[in-house]
This record gives sequence, structure tokens and C-alpha cells, in this order.
Amino acid sequence: MTAQRNANTHETQVKIASTNKIPFFTTGGGHGIADYHAFDGLSIDLSHFSSIHLDGSTGFLTIGGSTKIRQLIKPLYQAGRELPLGSCACVGIVGATLGGGIGSLHGHRGLMLDALESVRIVTANGMLLQASETEHADLFWALRGAGSNFGIVTSATYKVPEASNKGMYMNADFVYPASANQSFWKVMQDFDSILPARLAITAVAFYNRVTDEVCALESS
Repeated sequence: MTAQRNANTHETQVKIASTNKIPFFTTGGGHGIADYHAFDGLSIDLSHFSSIHLDGSTGFLTIGGSTKIRQLIKPLYQAGRELPLGSCACVGIVGATLGGGIGSLHGHRGLMLDALESVRIVTANGMLLQASETEHADLFWALRGAGSNFGIVTSATYKVPEASNKGMYMNADFVYPASANQSFWKVMQDFDSILPARLAITAVAFYNRVTDEVCALESS
């Protein structure tokens, strides 16, 4: 009931903004790095849309528009299900999905958008719709990969499969100093044509304050 009331509130906000030509943007999980401090418009906060409903027997998962990866890890594990989530726990799941949804399991399970079944969305003209392959199919197609420009997703439903290997995974981190730059990229290149579907590699560059040097991190 609260989620529906919140959705109706944002529906009204969008109608007011559109009618009066007021620029607006939406904050979901809040992981984005865009600088809006000088934005002259309306900021719509979805932080209350963080609900989780998982039916372990059917594998259908419905989450609010601001639910974060860290909130799903335990419920999915307990239900024996999995979703190809990203590796950063603070990322909003819906926002990541609308951009494609690359995660550690994408070689095995595909992208997060591949698991997306439907969304509830407030469109640019303030209409609250259900979009799926059978309802407003064109809008649903557009959302999957470029959805940030097509409306405000208040909730999303996914079909989550049973967990691989009984939910047991291994993660290994390898840290290379900047001086090993060539070696690092050689290691990455070696996996170009032989990377198994169940293995994912993430490369990150960071500054180590302790050693006062730039490092590269390979997580697999």
C-alpha cells in the first residue's frame, strides 16, 4: 500500500514538472557520480522504494526501484536462487539493469536485463504503467539497455534461476603495482579466447594511500 502511494506521488510530481516544463531527474540506488549541485530543477528521490519480495518456489523476484545489491545477497542465498548481480554491493539493482546489468555471472546467466520480466514505470507524461513483453512491449524493449531515458521505474520483477553449485562461489583478488602495467594487460589478454563462461574477470585501477602508488586490481 505504501509503495503504491509513493508511486502515485511520483506520478503527480512528474505531471506537474512536465506541465510546467520543470527539468527533473531521479535518484534510485544513489550510486551515480553525476554532479547535480548546480541543477536547476526537481530531484525525485526513490529511496523508499526498497522492498523485496522473492517467491522461492517459482523463482519470481520483485524489488523496489532503489533496492541495492547488498540487500539481495542473503535472500537469494537463503532461497537457493541467483541473479547475475554486479560486484559492488552499494549499486542500485534497477539502475544497473536498465543500463544492461553486467555482473560476475553474466557469462553463465547473461545480463541482469535478460532476467527482467516486467516493470512498473512512471512515464514522462506522468502515467503509471506495467511494461513487459505482453504489455506496452515497445516500451519494455526500449527500457532494456537504455531505460534511464524512458521513465521512472518504481518496481521490477525478475525470473531468478536456481543457484549454481549450491550457491558456493570463489573470489580471488590479484593486485599489481603500476610498474607491472605490461604484465597486467598480458594476463588479461591471455584470457581473450579461453575465458570459461563461469569465470568473470573485473579490472580496476586504484590509488594505494599506504604505499603511495597506483595499483591495478584483477578480481576473478
